Amino acid sequence: MFVIFGTKSTQKIVAQEGKIRCGRCNNISNWIVIKVTNWFSLFFIPIIPLSVRYYEQCPICRGLTQITKEEAATYILKGETQDV
Repeated sequence: MFVIFGTKSTQKIVAQEGKIRCGRCNNISNWIVIKVTNWFSLFFIPIIPLSVRYYEQCPICRGLTQITKEEAATYILKGETQDV
């Protein structure tokens, strides 16, 4: 009998921020907030969330900055949500 288990990562765009200047590419654009969840999976089906992290992302250079759950919640309350 074989048991296949492992981890899987999912990403979801949860909000859009206002115009911010990127420290990497020095462009001003509307950044997005991404929720990344790592799951324990059994037979390729995600079962248990292991960790949840939030990031701000520059849409031009794709640079990421990790933010706290509270910071992400303020952006989520201000804007609309989208699925990727």
